Amino acid sequence: YKTYIDFRKKHGPLADVHVTLRRELTRVENGGPGLGGEIMITPAVSPIETSSTPIPVDPSKPEQPSTPPGLPPSSSQESRLEVD
Repeated sequence: YKTYIDFRKKHGPLADVHVTLRRELTRVENGGPGLGGEIMITPAVSPIETSSTPIPVDPSKPEQPSTPPGLPPSSSQESRLEVD
């Protein structure tokens, strides 16, 4: 039994990708207007307040150069290896 399939009326995989992208782009979290019943929930007040005044530095502690996390502070003599 061989049925006739009219491929002019069938959509292909590229059309499926287009439909999926169009649906995702209309969602609120992706910047779209939202589908029926979707709402965006945002915090009422920002928990972090920014101020223009700098944080005071304790003058009794000298500033030390920062090292990348996970590396011990190095002195100039200890970290050098001489290779002959």
